[in-house]
Amino acid sequence: MTRVQSDGSTLLGDPNYRLANDSVIIPVVELTVQERTIAGSRTVLVRADRTLNDVEIDQTDVDRLTVNLTTPAAGAWQTYFEGEGMDCNRPDGDDGSRLTCEVENVDRVQLVRFTIDVTFD
Repeated sequence: MTRVQSDGSTLLGDPNYRLANDSVIIPVVELTVQERTIAGSRTVLVRADRTLNDVEIDQTDVDRLTVNLTTPAAGAWQTYFEGEGMDCNRPDGDDGSRLTCEVENVDRVQLVRFTIDVTFD
């Protein structure tokens, strides 16, 4: 989760990525939300159900891993990824929303997809 303000952005907590020389694990969270509008002054129950879909990518002996993001919190993500040892750049400059980060010579890369179904009662 990120917070974006006029003077920059920040991560509100570290993501559950594992970035080390021997392995990289990237969790991808996909939200599915009911298309529904709720208004008024009543109490609404929000339910969330998480499902582990699958390990979508499981590669060994990776020469180069590139992560491309487009987000209003590009600065916060850049700080995080660089702190984890990745080399990052902002193709559109410091005010842009695009970010590219790379790391070389990784023994194993996994991308794990989680689905969170959100319903309102």
